[in-house]
Amino acid sequence: MISYSCAICLNDWPHTETLRSLSCGHTFCEACITQHLSRAPPLCPSCRAGPVKRHHIRPVYISADTRDGPASTSTRDRATGVPLELLPKLHQVTLDLLSLTPDAVTDPSAVSDSILDLLASKQCNEAVKTVLIGTFTAFLESNVASAYELVRDLETSDGQEAGRSTAKRQDKARAAYPLSQPQVALNAVAQAQIQALIKENNQLRQENIALLLDQDPA
Repeated sequence: MISYSCAICLNDWPHTETLRSLSCGHTFCEACITQHLSRAPPLCPSCRAGPVKRHHIRPVYISADTRDGPASTSTRDRATGVPLELLPKLHQVTLDLLSLTPDAVTDPSAVSDSILDLLASKQCNEAVKTVLIGTFTAFLESNVASAYELVRDLETSDGQEAGRSTAKRQDKARAAYPLSQPQVALNAVAQAQIQALIKENNQLRQENIALLLDQDPA
């Protein structure tokens, strides 16, 4: 399935309904580019072309010839893509996570509640989880390095030596990135959710391999 990337949040979106193009040709999520232009000089975030006016922001339309493909392709894509009903919430969670800094006014507890609501939704599918994993990774790499290091160690190594190495990196990260109490709470939520998503993805990968080998999963 084809996906389209936003140059601001770096997420891949399987539908173009929420993407917007500027006169220079660069594309962004509607929420991302609107927020960017409201907070910064009206220039393209990618090439700095501008000034960008409201009428320069245009919807993205993709035309594809599907005559040779199965008639159910669009239905299948809708089933495997991000549900349209969840797109606004997913956009907002992405923006809120990436805007969380030590001096941010965004409430981390509210962000974590939004993430949990998305994951608990009956419409939450693999596409939604993929976007959330990408957003979590960007967030942890930029704002909560200690959590990212901890999860990586838990997935790639074990033993006391790994624990000591993790503790050293955590102490170093805490000194470089002092966190407020709400951010510490979000840190814990992020760790738990990422571990759960990674575990689920690993299980799916094993099942797919087993199917390819025509064997039952171990």
